[in-house]
Amino acid sequence: MQKKTIFLFRGLTREKRHWGNFYNDLKEALFPHNVVCLDLPGFGDKNNIESPSNIKDIAGLVLKYPEFELYKNTDFVLVGLSLGAMVSLELSVLKPETFNSVVVINTSQRFKTSFYKRIKLSYLVPFIFMYLFNLKKIREKLIFKSTLNKVNDRALIQKWCKYYDEKPFTFKSAVNQSLAGARFSLENQLSDLKDVRGLVLLSEKDKLVHPDNSKILAELLNWPKCINSDTGHDLPVDDTPWTTKKIKDFVGVKSS
Repeated sequence: MQKKTIFLFRGLTREKRHWGNFYNDLKEALFPHNVVCLDLPGFGDKNNIESPSNIKDIAGLVLKYPEFELYKNTDFVLVGLSLGAMVSLELSVLKPETFNSVVVINTSQRFKTSFYKRIKLSYLVPFIFMYLFNLKKIREKLIFKSTLNKVNDRALIQKWCKYYDEKPFTFKSAVNQSLAGARFSLENQLSDLKDVRGLVLLSEKDKLVHPDNSKILAELLNWPKCINSDTGHDLPVDDTPWTTKKIKDFVGVKSS
């Protein structure tokens, strides 16, 4: 059996610690394959690098990460949530022979998708305001409210504030990453993904990004989709067992 390495990418202004228990659960479920979390430029371990303002440049920086060389003798699987899924798709566009297996979760892109469905303005405007004035606790409360439907552990808010205190990101990186997500489109890149195997996971009750985004993406790429009827935008945290099983099935790991 060829060993695989599953790389995980989080979404807008988030870092790898925001995967929470999902990371350990997935690692256990996919053993003996590798599961590796990677931060995007500007955030977490990469907060010393300013985030570019388009997805292609973000992916270009990610390609230079040493982890891809470290695990070069394994098959790669990319798993991306929201903006992390956009980066995963771009990596597959740039190097489809290397990144030929992708799981995208609650994401969006401009092609054939209405702007008002991509991200709800009722959340976007307060996000920008709170990043500008660094109102971290209010910001994290809003993120908690807008991304989780089932999880009610409000201790997460304190954890998230601590993550920011330990590895703060700049307002410019937050704005640039937001611009990158808003600009992302697959309009001229669909053919580049024709040989890429993919899976779309989505939450029917996503309060942040309309689920139609993921449905349209699945149709455009002719990838299967799995719909969770109860969860919010942060599907892996809101329903870890469900998300873990779907990825496990995709990777091809049989239950013992």
